[in-house]
Amino acid sequence: SFFLKAGGEYSGGSGTDDISRSRISPLAELEWEINAGRKVNLWFRPGITLTPYSELAERIPYLAREIMMIPEEKTVDLGGSIWYNSGMLTLELAGDYSRSDNRPVLVTDSGRIRTEFAGTWQSMLRIEGSVKPEPGFRVRFNGTLRPSRERGGSSQLPMTPIADAGAQAEYDLTGWWTLSAAARYWSKQNIDRGGSASIGGAFVLDAGVSTTLVSRLLLSAGIRNLLDKQYQWWSAYPARGIDFYITAKARL
Repeated sequence: SFFLKAGGEYSGGSGTDDISRSRISPLAELEWEINAGRKVNLWFRPGITLTPYSELAERIPYLAREIMMIPEEKTVDLGGSIWYNSGMLTLELAGDYSRSDNRPVLVTDSGRIRTEFAGTWQSMLRIEGSVKPEPGFRVRFNGTLRPSRERGGSSQLPMTPIADAGAQAEYDLTGWWTLSAAARYWSKQNIDRGGSASIGGAFVLDAGVSTTLVSRLLLSAGIRNLLDKQYQWWSAYPARGIDFYITAKARL
């Protein structure tokens, strides 16, 4: 069966530059449900968005306090996805191409993390899924390829890895215990818009164990960065090395 959504959107706003911007954009989405376990989506959804400072600061605590905030205008946002579910395997493959004016770009070349704005394009290919090879054993995985450039430029946008991937496995032991392990990888990231300097990528392993041995209480313990990998979240801001943790969550 097919489902078609079509319409339009008016969006507008102004930033710290006191310039008002508005846009009327057509929107369309087509969904093809092949059967209960397979689905295909296509979409076109340009528009104007503004990422608030609070959202950026939550992700980047060291962000400069006084930065420009300008609405990003996506003149093109075209993509699609394929979803598959066999019971044992769930898989989604998505792709997207976008062109933006005033995209916020994080620059960290001076040790001061700030935003600058640029006209950009980005292609994105993402895979995400989970597999359950046997009862009590679960694996979730994801990966993204994200070529991103300023229009007319040849360097990857700063603080935007061209590739990243991750996986997490959980195994239920007899009784009330669960073992877990996770791996994350991301490629190197430029720290300036010209691509003249970068910080290296990283491969990080985590491991943990949790139990519901006590009724209504989830106890967890583990090790983050198991291999004590030395890397940087941002230029001149090193990440923590090996890290041990214990947590307790009560359900009332």
